[in-house]
Amino acid sequence: MFATTILTISMLAMPHELSISKTVETPLEVIQFDGVTVDINRSDLQKVKENDTVIVQDFPLGSDGQVKLLLQRFEVLAPGAEIVRGTINIDGDLLQRQFPKPNITFLKGAIEGDPSSRVFLALGEHTTNV
Repeated sequence: MFATTILTISMLAMPHELSISKTVETPLEVIQFDGVTVDINRSDLQKVKENDTVIVQDFPLGSDGQVKLLLQRFEVLAPGAEIVRGTINIDGDLLQRQFPKPNITFLKGAIEGDPSSRVFLALGEHTTNV
C-alpha cells in the first residue's frame, strides 16, 4: 500500500508534456516581423489544470532556434468572477451586459537553463499570445 501511495503521488506531481510545433507554412504578415505560426495539441492542453507544471519541448523562436519551456498554468479570474460590460445610454442610464468567461489557458514560466527569462502564453480557441 505504501508503494502504491508513493506511485500515485509521483504521478500527480509529474509535469504535463504539451506539444507546440512550428507549422509548415507561415503567412507573409507573420514572416515580416520574424514571427512563427504554431500548431498546439489542444487535447493535451485541455488536460492541464490550474497550478499544473507544463513542459514544452522544442518551442520555436523563429530564426533564433528552439527552446525548452518550463511553465505553470494559472488563472486570471477568480472562480466566481463575472465579466460585465457597462455602457451609458442616451438617457444617462447604466446598461450592463454580462459576457461569458473566455476559454483561454494561461501559462507562465521560463526557458530551461535561463532563470532570468520570462515566458507568458495565453492560448485560446481563436488567438494565441506569446
